[in-house]
Amino acid sequence: MWGRVFLCVSVSRNFLLAGRSFAAALSGGFPVPFDPSLAAYLSPKLRPYSALSRNRRRSTSSNTMGEKGAEASAAAKRLEALRLLMQAQQLDGLLVDDADAHGSEIPANAFARRSFLSSFSGSNGLALVTRETALLWTDGRYFAQAEQQLPEGLWRLMKSDFGNTPTLSQFLKQNPTIRRLGVDGYSTSLGLLSQIRDAGFNLARAGSTQQETQDDVGRQVVPLDKNLVDEVWGPERPSPPKSTVYVHPKEYRGLSTREKVAKALEAMAKEGADLLLLSSLDEVAWLTNLRGSDPPNSPVFYSYALLVRGPSEASTAGSQKDSSCPWRLLVYTDPSRVSAPAKAELEKEGAILRPYGEVSSDLQFLLSWEARNQLQQQQVRQLRQQPELPQQRQGGLAAAVDYLLSGADGHLQEPSPKLKKQEALEAQQAAWLDPKINLAIHRIVADSRRLILKDTPVAVAKAAKDEMELKGMIDAHVEDGVALATFFCWFEKQLLANARAAATHQQQQAPHGEEECILTEFTLKEAVDAAREATVAVHANEGVWKGPYLFRALVFSGISFQTLPSVLAHPKWAGVSGRHLRPDPKTSLQLKASLSEPGGGLCVTVRAPGGGPPVQEEAPVFLLDSGGQYLTGTTDVTRTLHLGDPTAEQREAYTLVLKVRLLDRIDGGQDVDSSCWFEDTPSIAFRALESIVGMIGLSAQKFPEGSRGPQIDALARQHLWNKGLDYLHGTGHGVGHFLNVHEGPIGISPRLTGVASLHEVRPGAVLSIEPGFYKDGAFGIRIENLAAVKPSSLSYRGRRFLQFESLTLVPIQARLIDPSLLTPQEAAWLDAYHRDVFSRVSSRLSAKEKTAPFRPPLPNAVFVAREEVLAWLRRNTQPLQQLLQQEFP
Repeated sequence: MWGRVFLCVSVSRNFLLAGRSFAAALSGGFPVPFDPSLAAYLSPKLRPYSALSRNRRRSTSSNTMGEKGAEASAAAKRLEALRLLMQAQQLDGLLVDDADAHGSEIPANAFARRSFLSSFSGSNGLALVTRETALLWTDGRYFAQAEQQLPEGLWRLMKSDFGNTPTLSQFLKQNPTIRRLGVDGYSTSLGLLSQIRDAGFNLARAGSTQQETQDDVGRQVVPLDKNLVDEVWGPERPSPPKSTVYVHPKEYRGLSTREKVAKALEAMAKEGADLLLLSSLDEVAWLTNLRGSDPPNSPVFYSYALLVRGPSEASTAGSQKDSSCPWRLLVYTDPSRVSAPAKAELEKEGAILRPYGEVSSDLQFLLSWEARNQLQQQQVRQLRQQPELPQQRQGGLAAAVDYLLSGADGHLQEPSPKLKKQEALEAQQAAWLDPKINLAIHRIVADSRRLILKDTPVAVAKAAKDEMELKGMIDAHVEDGVALATFFCWFEKQLLANARAAATHQQQQAPHGEEECILTEFTLKEAVDAAREATVAVHANEGVWKGPYLFRALVFSGISFQTLPSVLAHPKWAGVSGRHLRPDPKTSLQLKASLSEPGGGLCVTVRAPGGGPPVQEEAPVFLLDSGGQYLTGTTDVTRTLHLGDPTAEQREAYTLVLKVRLLDRIDGGQDVDSSCWFEDTPSIAFRALESIVGMIGLSAQKFPEGSRGPQIDALARQHLWNKGLDYLHGTGHGVGHFLNVHEGPIGISPRLTGVASLHEVRPGAVLSIEPGFYKDGAFGIRIENLAAVKPSSLSYRGRRFLQFESLTLVPIQARLIDPSLLTPQEAAWLDAYHRDVFSRVSSRLSAKEKTAPFRPPLPNAVFVAREEVLAWLRRNTQPLQQLLQQEFP
């Protein structure tokens, strides 16, 4: 199939384990400690806030005039109700977004306030509601979507970085009548606050009244105690998620919480910090070795963690009840949803569980003069009865935590001179906060402590996976490879079946039941997900519960982001990086397969939604970008395929772009605009290998230890830059270990002032390598592999060199490559990669002896057997020369 059907697919594993498969797993027993609360995470019935259900709820609106009118009326009432609340608060404007209190990339539905208010469901957007108008800023990925979803006449679309559209800060400057601007303190980031301040706003004093802020000179940004949109939303607002918090099995996670705390304390001591507050959900989950499922597609839970360093320089200690412990770790989440094994794990590791809503008041108490005063009075009373002061009363924040947890209540008095001196010394210590901290928490800490605002030591340590975590990542990608091989094999067979069914229909000889399986962007997403779910369910059905396969039936927990299949011929979405839009069953384009002639080759065209007229006559480019969440690791992979039979000219162009020689023929020495399309260039081929050249080159690249993201990014772009071309996104991002698919702070990005520029690319980091090229209105190309950073055998004057080791195990389409234009090293890289893919994936496939034939839950879908998948894998991982000689099966 690769011979004539060239697809671009980036795949994500999003299969939720069926309840009966989980029950079958439990009946077999486990050789490792198992937290039964995992069932709550893996069962789809207990995941009501999935991104898929969210998308379906938002995408079911009809296009009829009647329903549009009803939606516009409801939207107008929402704005009217909000403006009444704003008037009561004497606000001239209110900022509304979809952010949660933790800066999550994809927050839970309960925080989709901008989406609720505006009806715009894109992942990027900021709304400003004034007394007269409502505005929404979003970027170019979502212009078309916003124009379609925003209620006409009620909202004004502000196209970011487009034409003369003012930024938020510029708009506020141009509208001086907006003097009191309301924000939600817990969902407002410091970055957004900076934009507001650039417009001449001052932050209203904490605890000041409305009249006091009005009397202040200048314009005021007012953090609100209650979110006004929530009051408009009322009882229909989804409840904040409270998924079960469970233990990440020891066999997959590496270091213990104590070992991770010890590393964090060392970094805190170097920076002079006695308090570290973790607000990013993946950092709390990693530090505590716990997981949940609150935000869509991320195995984390809403929480904070507060680490307090005591006066002792020691970095290890006993449990929380051990008075010699020089540190305190407080974990803030709803205790009722923490499983019994998770509570036992926290206690064993010396962590103290606190209610989620207590983090603000605890910080205020610990950092206040009142806390020190109460502590002093308690110590005086105890010293009268006990001459020697116990270790738990050494002073400092650790002792204040002990007093807080004791629940003691004392009379507040003015601090003594001795206590004031102690406070002055402690004031030299700093509080370490994540730069993504919300405004409300930042204000509490900033009033009492010198601040360190930079990536936390937990974030830095988490990015460099240990040996156990890397082993898990490798295993997750093997399972990913099995699922994708299964999907591609089925897809090839289904296209042929559809083409033959169409041919028999034309001859009016179609037997009963021989109908086409409708293939759209949405149904292909469903098929990919089904292939992954089937791959996981095999283990439970086989009852293979010995050795390394015992726990694998339970390793898959869902997708790592919304699966994104995209036929890039679509005029609205073409050229967008991965399109960043979820497939909708009503608007998805359809792939129509036919035979060029009876017994001839396969011809694929793109039809409008619902099987309408062709969108384009030539064969399309198809891109699939997705990833999976496993207990063993997280995956993210993209493949680009061309659904047609390329010409000799296209093959030459494809390969020449790989070598970056084609441009010498195109631009004639003139400047080249990377946003332009060249009419005399074979369109599909021209951009395709611009992606592969960077991927192969960077995958094989060695670089000195200490290199940072922008330096490595330049290596991937160098050949494109030489010809005046570029792609407008980073080359790669970090990926978590059974955590977020986009993980900081390490990345491969051109931004010299970005986070990636501050951190070295260290051994153990897992990064995506995904250069690409996108042409608006035409198509986009991207090929993405994940790779682990490891030491190479090279060194210079004692300085090690590092290299990448590919983790992704999915064949790269090679049919369009002219091998005569490749260097021996490039051809050898492709052959070696395909040998590795076949060796690892076929071994796992061969172990599934009792695998039932795969058939996705689509009408008229065909079956594929395990033997067919193995044959497909063998056929598409042969040496390059043999791949080029293959005929269409």
